[in-house]
Amino acid sequence: MYCCWKKPPVEWCKLNTNGASLGNPGKAGGGGIIKDSEGRWVKGFARSIGFTTSIIAELWALRDGLLLADEIGV
Repeated sequence: MYCCWKKPPVEWCKLNTNGASLGNPGKAGGGGIIKDSEGRWVKGFARSIGFTTSIIAELWALRDGLLLADEIGV
């Protein structure tokens, strides 16, 4: 299976996030990256979430990414 990252439109940024747990539930963490329309790194983040399920870890990572994007004005 082929997978690639596609640039967002000009003057846009793209947020990619991921969360995971070791077990379901288990120790969890999440993180993400924001890139500009040229594919350049703008900001990134990662953190431990604690003990939870994989879907909750995914949602925490998305929440953190959206808050970060708002904080930096993108």
